[in-house]
Amino acid sequence: MRQVLLGLVGVMAAGAACAESYSFSAAIQGVYQERTSIQCDGPKLSGRVPTGCILSERAIAYPNHQMVRHSSGVAFAARHPISFHPNGTLAECVLNAEQPEAVSDFTFKVPLGSCKGRVRSDKDGRVEC
Repeated sequence: MRQVLLGLVGVMAAGAACAESYSFSAAIQGVYQERTSIQCDGPKLSGRVPTGCILSERAIAYPNHQMVRHSSGVAFAARHPISFHPNGTLAECVLNAEQPEAVSDFTFKVPLGSCKGRVRSDKDGRVEC
């Protein structure tokens, strides 16, 4: 029993050691800076902005939306791939069931229309379901 418990603790510690944190600014419309912070499973990727990884927990990131005001971001599901454009804006992800709410007149929900599941956003902010 003791060996099983020690083995389980070792596996859990190894899994936690594989998670990497990334925090970077996304250039929205080339002007606004929105901060994305994500936890990814797997080895550390080179570069400030990861091209893609598997999220280890729910996260908020930012498409390069066409609206002028700042965004409340889009929530992504844990355990699914996410990828980014070189400027730090969202390229592709799987939407989380719960999305962030707008908190004032200066924020808004990124218009996702009837998107569910996997979405893609081009470098100009157009969202595809």
